[in-house]
Amino acid sequence: MKYQILLSIILLLGCASTNRPMVEPESYPAPDFSNLLDSYISFDKSAQKEDQSVIIVNPETDDFTPPKPFIPILEQPEIKKSLNDFTCPVRGKVAVAVLLDKNGDVLKPQIRRGIHPLCNAKALEIASKAKIKPAKLNGELVAMVLTLPISFN
Repeated sequence: MKYQILLSIILLLGCASTNRPMVEPESYPAPDFSNLLDSYISFDKSAQKEDQSVIIVNPETDDFTPPKPFIPILEQPEIKKSLNDFTCPVRGKVAVAVLLDKNGDVLKPQIRRGIHPLCNAKALEIASKAKIKPAKLNGELVAMVLTLPISFN
């Protein structure tokens, strides 16, 4: 009986997902995409105060199709390959703000919330390699600011 209890305890301890601590993200300054493109879309009304290139869109009333990854970002082959040999020292989610141009290319990724310098750097690398279908407004491709959440478990 005592062997069964001991075995159960060992199995439970072995089932813990990771010994890396979970950390709360730390906030960074608002991203600055001013003067990168003639115009781009944002849902953040405060962004227009700083950059007159920003077009505020209401997705409920405008003919708007949001951007979306061709396949989930962390499952894209190039990104999976870069994550193969990487282990973040902590667990958590990094938020990366990017400017997605009309072609779906990521411009100037910037950390919005970070968890660790190594993880933040890897998140910037992942964001810059992401393949994303661009947004459409009134049937035309448009540039847009979006935030990519990248989880390290």
